[in-house]
Amino acid sequence: MSWAEVKYALNSSLGTDSFTSLDKMIIINSLLSNNDTQIDWAFRQNGIGNAINNAFDLNSVALAKCDTVIEIAESAEVISTIKDNEKVAILCAKNKILAKKLIEYATDEMVLLLGLGYQKFNVGDIVSLNYNGNPTDFRVVHKNYKTQNKIVLVSEGILDSIVWRKDSTEKNDYQTSSMREYLNSDVLSKFSDEIQNAIITTSVQCHNFQTEVFCNDKIWALSYAEIGLGTASEVPLEGTAMDYFKSAEQRKKVGFNNTWFLRTPNTRLYNRVYYVKEDGGSTYKMVSEPGGVVPAFEV
Repeated sequence: MSWAEVKYALNSSLGTDSFTSLDKMIIINSLLSNNDTQIDWAFRQNGIGNAINNAFDLNSVALAKCDTVIEIAESAEVISTIKDNEKVAILCAKNKILAKKLIEYATDEMVLLLGLGYQKFNVGDIVSLNYNGNPTDFRVVHKNYKTQNKIVLVSEGILDSIVWRKDSTEKNDYQTSSMREYLNSDVLSKFSDEIQNAIITTSVQCHNFQTEVFCNDKIWALSYAEIGLGTASEVPLEGTAMDYFKSAEQRKKVGFNNTWFLRTPNTRLYNRVYYVKEDGGSTYKMVSEPGGVVPAFEV
């Protein structure tokens, strides 16, 4: 049976006032589909609360009594029940009315998992995520950078201090750097599995000394251009300025007045890489010297 036939049968033959188990299954299957039309239709059906309650075995008397999306949204008890079940929350976040309510009640991490970070957070906001088992602050520095309806987060303060390149070659090739490897292994692994999956793989412009390349990474080090410094004679252009970085004060705030590495190489000296100084300015140093880690990622 085609979707048009199912819709016609439900709306005319079966009616929408009292659904059988089969009807509710059709509603839930429609919600779980990737078809916006089906999803929208399902949320508009009477009995939606009972259908969700039964399908996910939530055992919520309050939710079972909700006939419409509006009734679900008006009940704090019901919204609390929904947000405590990740699968149900993700499903309900597809509806604009329910998404707005979930934003009010959900934790920062849950908001990101629901794909609602772009709606809730603005540039400059702090987002609290579980990192290495502890609540950790990340700052929103841009919206719609490489991916539409996503935000770019960077850590508020350095998360560690490492050398940009460990091996003896001392090349300022970001693609094969210790920094890049560290960000996409050690740093990434300290987020929850759910957040790791929610982080977008982003293609960022970088350089191997003087050669432009693109790295497709979950987490990356910011560039000279991305922190609002543009370019210079020995500085390659890598990306565009993030909206948050308007002055040295923002760069100082991100690093908590500590030095932190960028991914940008010096294109005259093969073993030098740029970093942010304590005062928010930038200069270069040897890739074998230690510096702070400030990860960036889209989610």
